[in-house]
Amino acid sequence: MFSQDSVFVSTKDVPTPLAKDYWEREINKYVVRIDCHDIHPDGVQASLRHNDLDLLRVNHISASAHSVQRSRFDIAADDRASVFMCLMLKGNGYSYQGNSCANHRPGDLIMYNTAKPYGHGFPAEMEMIVVDIPHNIANKITGNKCVDHLIKIDSHVQFGKSSNDAIFRLLQKSPSTRSEMHSICEQVIQHTEVLLNSSYIKSSQKSGSILYHECKAYIDKNLSETELGIEKLCDELNTSPRQLARAFTQSKQTVTRYIWESRLEKSREDILSSINISITEIAFKWGFNHSTHFSNAYKKYYGESPSNTRKVLNGYLK
Repeated sequence: MFSQDSVFVSTKDVPTPLAKDYWEREINKYVVRIDCHDIHPDGVQASLRHNDLDLLRVNHISASAHSVQRSRFDIAADDRASVFMCLMLKGNGYSYQGNSCANHRPGDLIMYNTAKPYGHGFPAEMEMIVVDIPHNIANKITGNKCVDHLIKIDSHVQFGKSSNDAIFRLLQKSPSTRSEMHSICEQVIQHTEVLLNSSYIKSSQKSGSILYHECKAYIDKNLSETELGIEKLCDELNTSPRQLARAFTQSKQTVTRYIWESRLEKSREDILSSINISITEIAFKWGFNHSTHFSNAYKKYYGESPSNTRKVLNGYLK
């Protein structure tokens, strides 16, 4: 992580009865004023790495199960106001602000305005990066649209070279000069702007190209899920079967065909490289729930059975 202007705090050596108050005080000092709730009887186990960069402030937070809330009282007592961008690294959680609520998993990105009440809940150990974005920069990112509600950008969303993962990789770099710091901040802002503005577009208004790439990215990441199909994709991407079909016309294949071929290709890779895993296990791993159906589909696509493909590997290893 960043080394310049870096501060590290932890509850590790703080007595359990004092840990909650200590943690709230340090978060209030370096991040924003909040109240910490639902602390385990053993106390909160948490750490914070705070980095004050050229344009942004980056906070790397790890903690045991807990929940936090920023109330109107906290806001009145703390005049700091900015937009927070939270990138989940470990564990699951939920966030809410006003009437908006979202669950998030590793890779998901959440944005919200700290000038309005909000809360987070983490049922188990968690880790996340919280980027503090001043309002003048946030306005540039959103095209002067006010961030007045919780915004979620799923981990599968990708547009061009911009993705949540691209932002994470940038935040892991350790710049040695102010020029490098400024460059990293600018790149984070640019990626966030691309992702956020694409998420503002309603699915019915998205170009076929955007929806096509979003759909492919989601399929590639969730290929092993047996329930992956048209209905699941429509739910996750907030679109309709008709819009998905239109988006895939450019590839001259259907969504179902793309899933089917991708699963077969992944299965073949494993058959040729994983000699200690049975063909049946490989089939189930990539979403085929019937071994006979898998064998027939594989033979039709590759012109040979999975067992014959495995024989090629065995012959090569001898």
